[in-house]
Amino acid sequence: MDRLNILTWILRLHGVFLLAALVPVFFPHALMDNIHKAILLESLPQLPITGYLTRSLSLVYALHGSICLLLALNVRQYLPLIRSIAILHLIFGLVLTGIDFVSEMPMSWVLCEGPPIVAFAIFVYIFAGSCQTQPQQHDAN
Repeated sequence: MDRLNILTWILRLHGVFLLAALVPVFFPHALMDNIHKAILLESLPQLPITGYLTRSLSLVYALHGSICLLLALNVRQYLPLIRSIAILHLIFGLVLTGIDFVSEMPMSWVLCEGPPIVAFAIFVYIFAGSCQTQPQQHDAN
């Protein structure tokens, strides 16, 4: 399997993983509250802004997942865009880590959110860069 195929599968898996965030958009508040209690040991406020923010954030993650799946349709063509998105992921992960610290989120939350995004971004950026230097393979047909 060449580098382009590997990058294609990485983008597909990432896209499917993020697209799974579409499911919580439709969660009732009671289910979100139970999940919130299990993670943070406290109730999720039942306010209109809470429902709006939790659902719209899930929707944004799902939207990003669909973009990754679209990019995976033609990785060679979209390599410059993939590298640009990787840079944005890096910035996003760093800022998100800062937000988690300032918001006094539990350390387990901090370590499971921003740093994996940063690591993924660096990996995709470097891997996509190595694909740009890979010679094109032509069909023998």
